[in-house]
Amino acid sequence: MAKRGIHTLEDLLTYLPFRYEDRIHFSNVKDIQPNGVYTIRVQVMSGQAVRTMRGRDAIFHLLVRDATGQLPCKFFHGGYLEGRLKPGQTLILHGKAEIDKLRPARIEMVNPQMEMTSDEMDSTEAGRMAIDMVWAEIALAALAGMAFYGCVTLAERATTFWHPSYRT
Repeated sequence: MAKRGIHTLEDLLTYLPFRYEDRIHFSNVKDIQPNGVYTIRVQVMSGQAVRTMRGRDAIFHLLVRDATGQLPCKFFHGGYLEGRLKPGQTLILHGKAEIDKLRPARIEMVNPQMEMTSDEMDSTEAGRMAIDMVWAEIALAALAGMAFYGCVTLAERATTFWHPSYRT
């Protein structure tokens, strides 16, 4: 941790992760370029699950639009979306735009993160920066684990004569 400039508990708690996803700014569909990560507010035009030859898995093809254009999206293992998305429903999608491998002239989003919203209700997640706080939870769990282990060790030392710290 010293390599990263973390020397004190305050340094650890204020250390920011190496990346964050800025979901504050919405992009227009017409501005989407391949290999870029975008957050867009769109309406559902149509959606259909296509079963694979094995029959169990389904790829859900979704066509969405905003005022500037249309964008196809693909969800692998997306059979659960069938019947849940209705034409005209507002969605917020966040993901990477890619060139469709079967239709090289078309840009699509593959497995974007999706939030269902309505026009009256504002989004709970899309207007904030999603900064992953897992590192803080891990640090707190490690500190709690060390404190618990220290208490167990002290209890064992007080009640037994065979504790490993007495061995030579």
